[in-house]
Amino acid sequence: CNIVITRLQNNASISDNFKTKKLGEAYFLRALTYFNMVRIWGGVPLITEEVTNVNDAFNHVRSTSEQVYEQIIKDLEYAANNLPASYDAANVGRATKGAAQTLLAKVYLTHKDWQQALSLLNTVISSGQYDLIASFADVFSVGNKNNKESIFEVQFDKTIEGQGYMGKDPLLAGSDVNNLPSDNLLKLFEENPDDRKDASIIDLGTQGWRMYKWHDTKGPNNGMGFNIIVLRYADVLLMATEAMNEIGYGQQNALEYLNKVRTRSHAKEYTYSDLSSQASFREAIAKERRLELAFENHRWFDLVRTNKAIEVLSKSEGASMFPLNLQSYQLLFPIPQAEIDASGKKLVQNEGY
Repeated sequence: CNIVITRLQNNASISDNFKTKKLGEAYFLRALTYFNMVRIWGGVPLITEEVTNVNDAFNHVRSTSEQVYEQIIKDLEYAANNLPASYDAANVGRATKGAAQTLLAKVYLTHKDWQQALSLLNTVISSGQYDLIASFADVFSVGNKNNKESIFEVQFDKTIEGQGYMGKDPLLAGSDVNNLPSDNLLKLFEENPDDRKDASIIDLGTQGWRMYKWHDTKGPNNGMGFNIIVLRYADVLLMATEAMNEIGYGQQNALEYLNKVRTRSHAKEYTYSDLSSQASFREAIAKERRLELAFENHRWFDLVRTNKAIEVLSKSEGASMFPLNLQSYQLLFPIPQAEIDASGKKLVQNEGY
């Protein structure tokens, strides 16, 4: 991203229109990468210029989390202001205005800046660019990629050498896969039977329960053809619901958005009699996010940002092969020792490791 940004800015021969769109895409991808990094490791080296000397790559120290977030917000604001709302068929999959707005809303939600998050989410909702599609299973179908619900997804094409998804096939007998449903998640699906269970998990008998949300047969180049969804409209509705509930319990739109997600999968609608307090509404949103977004790489970050990770993971029966005793320092991952060594010890390890 830094290479693209630096060289675009220094090239006067490229049209402003082309340059602006490509800068928006690069800023979006840089922000997405830094957002994942800062949530996993805390403050990381903040590098915003092209590195032209390999030795310079090892001379950086860690910036603070606040500095990283400032850059993320700045990048996403540029992207949101300059990216197009959509693309033609030949360019489907590129970052859009809605993707930048949605990711920025998630950043504000992480910081508990409910009003800023809700303002952006309302903009995405009112744009009319996205909607829930009728079938939950079809959201993830290999034949229905980049559908109306999709806001940003990583593109794979198994018909082209090197462009298929090369990860392990979770449905393949004997495959060593890590993203498996825990007993705890299976129990949640059993207690809340709706369309999402059969679309998310599958019982392979002797192979046990496996993830079913993304699946495909391998192509001639040994890759699979499904895309990996990063942002989708159901997440927008659930984030908006959460922001509204935190701003003030009892807002009608909050219940409407929550029920819209539920009824798409033929789950029973909630009433405010069912969710009679802000706390119970908050718990319902957390459960809904787990059912709706299972295996989509949101759960850990949801638990951390809502200060529930230690409580939930340490007492969650069946969540692991062994009892967890999560400590507060483990809410951040350790800096890889190889990176600390390569930096000549300029990078400092996270506390506790």
